Amino acid sequence: MALISVLGLTLAFASACGDDGPAAECVPSAIDTCRCDDGRPAVKVCASDSTWGACMCDGVDGGTDSSVPADASMDGAADAGPDATADAAPDAPLPDAGVMFPPTPGAYTPGPVSRITSLTIPPATTCCRDWGAASKNGAGMVDNAFSTLAEATAGMGLDLQALLTNSIAAGTMNILLDHQGFDGDPDSALIIAALDGVPDGATDYLIDPATFLPGTGIPRSRFEPATLISGAVVAGPGTLTLPIAFFGGSLEYSFEDVELTGTVTTGTGITYTAGTLAGYLRVEDYFGGVNDYVAAGCSCLGLSGPLYSRSGTTWSHSCVTVAEAATLCPGNSGCQEISSGTDCTIAPLLIPSLADIDIDSTLPGYEGLSLGLRFTAAPVTVSGVAAP
Repeated sequence: MALISVLGLTLAFASACGDDGPAAECVPSAIDTCRCDDGRPAVKVCASDSTWGACMCDGVDGGTDSSVPADASMDGAADAGPDATADAAPDAPLPDAGVMFPPTPGAYTPGPVSRITSLTIPPATTCCRDWGAASKNGAGMVDNAFSTLAEATAGMGLDLQALLTNSIAAGTMNILLDHQGFDGDPDSALIIAALDGVPDGATDYLIDPATFLPGTGIPRSRFEPATLISGAVVAGPGTLTLPIAFFGGSLEYSFEDVELTGTVTTGTGITYTAGTLAGYLRVEDYFGGVNDYVAAGCSCLGLSGPLYSRSGTTWSHSCVTVAEAATLCPGNSGCQEISSGTDCTIAPLLIPSLADIDIDSTLPGYEGLSLGLRFTAAPVTVSGVAAP
């Protein structure tokens, strides 16, 4: 099933009644997402007769080259030279053709960059992806366990939506979408890199060098292939790390197999008026994010191991009481909050129970929590790469 359309793309379905004829499928010029034969996401446009056009799969390789004579056998002599006959037709351009990343972070040249200005956790049944047979509820239903998790933790005093909103507003979460290879609309040869930004003055940003793979200028997080057609962006899959500010520290969650869709304008820079991010978070990475936070700044707890640990498929905790946390870590609200109370002790039961994506079919149960987020983004200026 295609991605659920929640991008503000105008869709309307007229109901058939009496002798008015068949129902219209869509409003002319409306845009929706679809899937190419190879499974990658793309877009389709509503025609003037109110029916959907074909999925626009520009950028898919044109197929196997026509037969050409082989070079001479390897006999130690020079190569036999160019083939005697050219290909019947050149291949269609690959989605990432022309995008070459540099060998070092300092040589990285950004394209048009947009900073994510809002992240919204929508109601679970409304956004953003159907994982089909891999999901707990099967095909035909939207999967968003992260939204269900947010509802559950809000009832226990941990507001994930507020954490996201406050992190962006405070400038501690600066996700920059860099449109590498951008050549206007339409464009089927994009790569969208998700960079970690560091504020540089009032309006500009530097790129955090930790964004790149070690010793290279290749961003860790890339959505490829990516296409832009008539203001609709479809990209991925890729990975995305959300660094959520938490009591002076940061809880970092890495989401996998993330697809990005959006409605954009391309006047001065690229503005996302609406967008979605849909992927999954491994259960072990959820607990890993908490354990990393505790290991980095909560030695006051005196734990001999991680706050959360696993034996087989069962998770357990080393949480303390609220009173104990206050005594052990006076003045450290983050460590007190994360290591005590109901939200700490219930997590080993709650998080695995919410998992709804079967990542590894050879293992029992579900290993991932589906994610669906809405977002907006606005153009920013990137002035370089920050010092290591």
